[in-house]
Amino acid sequence: MTKINKIKKPWPTKDAMEQIYEKNLWGGDRSEFYSGLGSHHPETVNPYIAVVSGFLKAFETPPVVCDLGCGDFNIGKELVKYSKRYIALDIVPELIA
Repeated sequence: MTKINKIKKPWPTKDAMEQIYEKNLWGGDRSEFYSGLGSHHPETVNPYIAVVSGFLKAFETPPVVCDLGCGDFNIGKELVKYSKRYIALDIVPELIA
């Protein structure tokens, strides 16, 4: 039996995320990047920040943190102070700029 290697197309994640921010599909003002309620709703965000900051504070030496998919940085900005270096990455170039 011959195995055929198909070329897999990449997931359209970058295009989807650019569209979400461009069209403010998660809400927010038209002039801002907004990562939605999951990054802004206090009932979700506050417990998350408490647990992650507690984890980061437990290190004798603050760790280097890499935040993949940092979005609008609403959560990351609360965690920077607990790290030696905080590297925030996202796939939407306009958001990073």
